[in-house]
Amino acid sequence: MVNFNAVAAFPSLHIAIAWLAMLYGFSINRKNRLGRGRGSAGLYIWRTVLFGYHYALDSYVSVACVSLMWVGGRQATRPPPRRNHRRRSSGCR
Repeated sequence: MVNFNAVAAFPSLHIAIAWLAMLYGFSINRKNRLGRGRGSAGLYIWRTVLFGYHYALDSYVSVACVSLMWVGGRQATRPPPRRNHRRRSSGCR
């Protein structure tokens, strides 16, 4: 017999979306680093474990995966460094 009330979905997409929203919020508003984003993501993690939607490990793996993808995406879309090809003259102009 299959138990349809069991915990499912590894890693948690609820946590992934909340964590992604927090990372995006931090990237556009640097003054709000300790604000609502971290609190809401923490509340999602606590709530999904407390109410039995996911195990705690599901949440931790979700946070780690989204963080790695965020860092990898930022590295991949970083513009190349600008190089100044003009040589500086040692004399006055």
